[in-house]
Amino acid sequence: MARTFDINIDCGESFGNWVMGADAALMPHVTTANMACGFHAGDPMTMVETVRLAREHGVAVAAGRARRADGPPGRGGQGAHALPLGGAFAHAHAVANAHRG
Repeated sequence: MARTFDINIDCGESFGNWVMGADAALMPHVTTANMACGFHAGDPMTMVETVRLAREHGVAVAAGRARRADGPPGRGGQGAHALPLGGAFAHAHAVANAHRG
C-alpha cells in the first residue's frame, strides 16, 4: 500500500511592507496551506495573493484564524487578546477593505 503524507505551511502572514515567510518559494513543494486571516496576521492583498499562489500550484487552503482570547498566548500576544469589533472599529475596517478592491 502506498503511503502519502501532507506537507503543510502557515502562510499569508505578510502585512503591507512587512514581508514574513517565503510563501512563493514554498508553495510548489507543499500540499496544504494554513492562511493567516481573521485578524491573525496578513492583510487583504496578501491573502488574495496567497490564494492565487495556492491555486496555481494545486495547494489546498485552510483558514489559519486567530486564537480565542482565552487561548494560549502566541508570539508577542498575537491573536491572544480580545479585539473591539463593534461600532466605529468594525465600520472603519469594512470601509478600508472595501476600498482596496
